[in-house]
Amino acid sequence: WPVYQEAVVIAREAQKFSLSMPKNGNQSLSDQFRRASQSIALNIAEGSSRTTIKDKVNFLRISKGSVFECVAVTDLALQFELMDLERYRSFQEKLANVGRMLSAIIRHLEKPKIEKATPVHVISTQSCRLVLGYKSDQFQLVCTSLSF
Repeated sequence: WPVYQEAVVIAREAQKFSLSMPKNGNQSLSDQFRRASQSIALNIAEGSSRTTIKDKVNFLRISKGSVFECVAVTDLALQFELMDLERYRSFQEKLANVGRMLSAIIRHLEKPKIEKATPVHVISTQSCRLVLGYKSDQFQLVCTSLSF
């Protein structure tokens, strides 16, 4: 998936940034950034292996939460003057893009599927057709013209 490839890029860049951070008490922020950025890609990968829509969506939501966590870490890094504005904007753009992609995939997976039902019984006249016994226990009446 393209979203996975983008997530790997974010994780790689977060790793590089974390290794470049000064070791003067910011180690926890650096570690958190690395873990959260890796979590994005790892949860996308794990979710893609799941067989049910519910499981896939659950892992994609966890991944999306990690995107938000990375956004917060970059906000803090900028405020603590550990990250320059150019790098900050680059991370924010990439994270926003991955977040949008994850949202779109989740929406697509959760979209109700229209089941093409096979009618059990069909009653037809010249002007109307009554279809009974869809799997959802509904019926359909289709009239081309009504005559009384």
